[in-house]
This record gives sequence, C-alpha cells and structure tokens, in this order.
Amino acid sequence: MTEYGKFFGSYLKTEDIKKDTVLTVKDVKTETFGKGDDANTKIVLYFKENNKGLALNKKNAEAVHEVSGQKEIEKWVGAKITIFVDPAVEYMGEKVGGLRIRRPDQGVSQEEKPEDNPKDK
Repeated sequence: MTEYGKFFGSYLKTEDIKKDTVLTVKDVKTETFGKGDDANTKIVLYFKENNKGLALNKKNAEAVHEVSGQKEIEKWVGAKITIFVDPAVEYMGEKVGGLRIRRPDQGVSQEEKPEDNPKDK
C-alpha cells in the first residue's frame, strides 16, 4: 500500500527510504530554507533514480565528501551513494531517526548488524 504523504514534498524523508538505497548524484545545488533571520542555505543533492532532493546537514555533506573523494560540491555529480535510515539520529537530544549516507560497498555498519543468535551456532 502507498501512503498519501509520499506524494507531497520535494525532499527525501525517512518515510521515503524503506531499505538501503543506492543513488547516483545527478545535480548539486545550494538552496535557501526559511525566511528572514531564520533563513539558511543548504547543499541539496538530486539523483538520477529519484525525483526528490536530499538537503544535506553537516554530517551527510561530510559523508558525500568521503564517498566522492571531492571537496568541491560540483564534483559530486556522478557519485554513487547509499542512503539509509539510521534510527540513532538525534534532534534536540531525542532519538528521532534520520537519513544518513555511506559508500555503496560499505555494507551494514557494526552498530546495525543483528546480534548473533547462539541457537544458530
């Protein structure tokens, strides 16, 4: 079943990513969010495989830099990244979950690996 909220908004949200998703950067832009004193400019990635953008926070921008090997954002075009939901992301001291980025061949991080089941041994 498709949730109605999926059709609203121009930017990726945790609800849009159901599993680790490999995407190819098609375009990189800077966009202003908010107005007046609350306005701030963010880097936004657009992808070949999806029509929604991803506004980057500092941690995700650093991850794209690491994955692409490029400091200049214009050189991120063509980079393949994996977007995944990290349930440990905090906002204002509360775990809310959020989108994170890693290298496509990196696989599951140690924190995300399921516990070994002693019955399997």
